[in-house]
Amino acid sequence: MKTRNWSRTVAATAVLVVVSLWVVVPLPAAEADEEIGVSGTHLAADLKYVPGEVLVRFKSDSAKAGGAGTRTEEAALWRLRTNHRLDVLKSIDLVARGQGRQRRRRALHVLKADGDVPAICERLRDDPDVEFAQPNYIYRPCRMPNDPDFADQYAHQLIQMADAWDISTGSRDVVVGVLGTGVDITHPDLKDNIWLNSGEIPDNGIDDDGNGYTDDVHGWNFESQNNEVAPTSAPNEIEGHETMVAGVIAAVGDNGQGVCGVNWQCSIMPLRVSIYITTAEVAESLDYAAANGAHIVNMSFGAGIDEPDWAGDPIMQEAIDNAFAQGVLLVASAGNSATDEVFYPAAYYNVMSVASTDGEDAKTDHSTFGAWVDIAAPGTDIVTTDLNGEYIATAGTSFSAPYVAAVAALVLAHRPELTHVELRAILENTADPVYYGSVDSDAGYIGTGRVNAYRALQAADRKYPLGEIATPRQAESLAADIETVDVLLFVHGDGYRLEYSTYASGDWAVAAEGAGSTEPNEFVRLSLPSPGPGTYELKLTVTRDGIAHTDRKVVAIEAAPSQAPWPTPTTVPYPPNDQFYSGPICIDVDGDGRNEIIQSSIAWDTTWGDPRLAIWREDGTALPGWP
Repeated sequence: MKTRNWSRTVAATAVLVVVSLWVVVPLPAAEADEEIGVSGTHLAADLKYVPGEVLVRFKSDSAKAGGAGTRTEEAALWRLRTNHRLDVLKSIDLVARGQGRQRRRRALHVLKADGDVPAICERLRDDPDVEFAQPNYIYRPCRMPNDPDFADQYAHQLIQMADAWDISTGSRDVVVGVLGTGVDITHPDLKDNIWLNSGEIPDNGIDDDGNGYTDDVHGWNFESQNNEVAPTSAPNEIEGHETMVAGVIAAVGDNGQGVCGVNWQCSIMPLRVSIYITTAEVAESLDYAAANGAHIVNMSFGAGIDEPDWAGDPIMQEAIDNAFAQGVLLVASAGNSATDEVFYPAAYYNVMSVASTDGEDAKTDHSTFGAWVDIAAPGTDIVTTDLNGEYIATAGTSFSAPYVAAVAALVLAHRPELTHVELRAILENTADPVYYGSVDSDAGYIGTGRVNAYRALQAADRKYPLGEIATPRQAESLAADIETVDVLLFVHGDGYRLEYSTYASGDWAVAAEGAGSTEPNEFVRLSLPSPGPGTYELKLTVTRDGIAHTDRKVVAIEAAPSQAPWPTPTTVPYPPNDQFYSGPICIDVDGDGRNEIIQSSIAWDTTWGDPRLAIWREDGTALPGWP
């Protein structure tokens, strides 16, 4: 492997401004003021996490026996109860981070907290026995309001389903988990394509297959901890959300009624959670899906996580990592913010993030976009199944994601030997080019293109590359006083090249290059010299059999906390009657490779004022002779 020093002078007039904006997608307007229940409570619709709940996992050396109920776990929980007044609501055994034989089960505890949840988490992180302490975050469905006049199902034609069905119509051997508010398993256009747990005898009150879930014949309800996987409350847009998603993936085809899914045959595994989709529910759902044979999981929800120091949602990230390590293809909607704001879980490197396009193959007005988006799919005028045997026209990236998940299932039915990584590589490399950022900057980036089922099936025998920059994350900010930048690359191919440039400059320099791997869980780890403060774009290109796949991330290196603050009139050697009257500019005045700050002022010693020009270094000291 070759590495090159990637230090370079920041553009002369660049002033670094780093803004982190995290937005949770709101509920549809008609429901924005409703209170929605989670685990027997009622929550306001704009909350980012469940009030009064803290998620805690203890370090492995505090639970050597593994799982909940060990003496060391019980002692640690008792201490938290005594010192912090935290009671256990429930404990969930999940697969902890690791691969192969290193995977083990560890307990995630949902604790009842009385007080400021973020402050309690901050105190718990100082506990020597605590590995994770975080809020129980809430994720929102990415559905847009429907238009009652939507009538035509155009999307199937757009992605060439008629041609694709000549090759494959799907298979019930392929299991797709639908994670969300539950699926109407009695819908006449869905009931024949609902997953059946063959190891479980219905309604005998016994966990026949020993998987820890009694009578989970068609999936599981992770809110109520029972086998009621269909929505049970009055029909509304949120309750019916995953029934609509399931119809896109696998409404029964060629049955003479209703609509037709991308897959005529498929096994939909309902993974039901609360209307407010929480971290703990998603983590347990993914653990269940991976352990019970799901090949693909669709996640049409998300949120922006604004924890400090990029802690984000480590429980969610670990659940994603573990499902991926066990061979599950994860697909998520990119969000409906109409901005480039980073959205999770879609923005994780091992999740396919899906933007939305319209009938003209342009980015829809509502779709989130950005360098972190992987692929696009139709997301307007989507006609699909609804509760109570009904049908509906709907829109949003919530319904773009299942198109991608569905095409992956169709390809897997045709070539069941493919890995989850190979599936993703096929879909991203066979997408149709569409109207996006390189054509019109306002349209934004929406990945490699719009998914095409026919092209994906035609290419199922080819070997395609895939590359993802796992860290740094999109929009991550790093301190300037670090000497090196740690980079983690997912490289699936013959070789790779990592380049960087000052953002929007187009002047690329090679940071590293080397051989790749086609193993599904192999990474390239790099430690590169820091280029100093600035905003940078990273570009990873992975090649295989003459085909190239590219991933981009935008990151920033900020001024370090140890540096002096930006100079002001009160901290510089100026007379008290001087006044700054211009905005500062940054440029390398003395040629040392570091920018100085230039600002003009007026000294009101005279009638008309005496203009001055001052120059300071980045640490706030004056450049000799200025003034």
